Amino acid sequence: MDFDVASIDLVPATLAWGPYRFNFQGAVPDPEGNPIVSATFRSYRNGTETSAQLIQSSQVESPVVNVWFNYPGVDLHGKHTLLFRLTAQKGGAKIFEFGYVDVG
Repeated sequence: MDFDVASIDLVPATLAWGPYRFNFQGAVPDPEGNPIVSATFRSYRNGTETSAQLIQSSQVESPVVNVWFNYPGVDLHGKHTLLFRLTAQKGGAKIFEFGYVDVG
């Protein structure tokens, strides 16, 4: 995984939970001269994509990406892995992996 913090916990009371701030300072080259302009996400649990149920919205404030989560329901209990695909102003793209979003 690409982050120091290893877990976010979501419970049934979670609705539009966040924002969780993912700081990419130092992880992407020159964020001031080539800022992050977009971020797309995918989440997976046991190889099955859960993005539509888990991720409510996001916002880019380069080099930080804010993410809001929803509780996806009891059928999706377990550990979800996030894949971030960041695109910089000059067109470069990089993928980061975060684990885990633990749905209880």
